[in-house]
Amino acid sequence: MVFVLAKTNLGDLQGLVAKLQQGGLNAQVQSWLGNGTNLPITADQLRSALGNQQVQQIARQLGLPVDEALKVVAEHLPTAVDQASPNGTLQPSS
Repeated sequence: MVFVLAKTNLGDLQGLVAKLQQGGLNAQVQSWLGNGTNLPITADQLRSALGNQQVQQIARQLGLPVDEALKVVAEHLPTAVDQASPNGTLQPSS
């Protein structure tokens, strides 16, 4: 997930999380950062929060059509953020 984001103007997982929080998905993001159950996110929520340019970039990097790329990101993002934030904050990518 991180290598895909590195090739977009989001930069990394932190950039994506910030964009999602700005896009009204703070409750979901906080659930991923915390120790409880990870709230799901839908492809439509991602599309709405990220905007067309970021969605297109992510799809290109994954080599998938936009709708399929959004499904993949929606499926894996909660776990990726959860695993990258063992102390409740995202660890800087190295």
